[in-house]
Amino acid sequence: MASDNDLWTVKLIAKMSPMAKTTSFVVVMAVAAIMAFVMVGCSSTSTSESPPSAATVAPDVSDPTATGTQLVDRFLSTLKGSKTDTAALSAILAPDFQLVRADGTRADKDSYLADPAEVFNYEIKNLRAVADTFGGAATLTVSFDVAIDEVINGQSITTTSPRLGAFVWSDGEWLLVSWANFNPTS
Repeated sequence: MASDNDLWTVKLIAKMSPMAKTTSFVVVMAVAAIMAFVMVGCSSTSTSESPPSAATVAPDVSDPTATGTQLVDRFLSTLKGSKTDTAALSAILAPDFQLVRADGTRADKDSYLADPAEVFNYEIKNLRAVADTFGGAATLTVSFDVAIDEVINGQSITTTSPRLGAFVWSDGEWLLVSWANFNPTS
């Protein structure tokens, strides 16, 4: 059964000119479209997916070499000295971190944290870096030579050798995903 308000609306529409009816129809449709967009927007943010925060948005790496040098220096300086700060080291290693040494030994994050290299002196040389973003993830890959005094697996080593590292941007920081030590250069 129609209410008095419904009858009033029908009478009002009947008295409207065709132009007014078209304008009213367009306005009603526009309001409906806006409401639909708002509802879709609200429903997508109320699920587990939310817009990326500033901390998760990949940084603009305008100078990959400078960024790469800072990241390599951060890693090597964390290893410096006989008492490695394993909490600090853990914070810069990705959960899926992998390391391969020149002698072929390998380590994941947990095994590396249990027996990290001890670095005493180092000099980074000839660093090359490439930064990229794909699939929403920012990566930075570095290759370089390092003159280094270190202890690995209890063996003291003084060498200049190539290294390769890969970093990924995750939760507002660069994490080291992989690291490779190569045989010394002549």
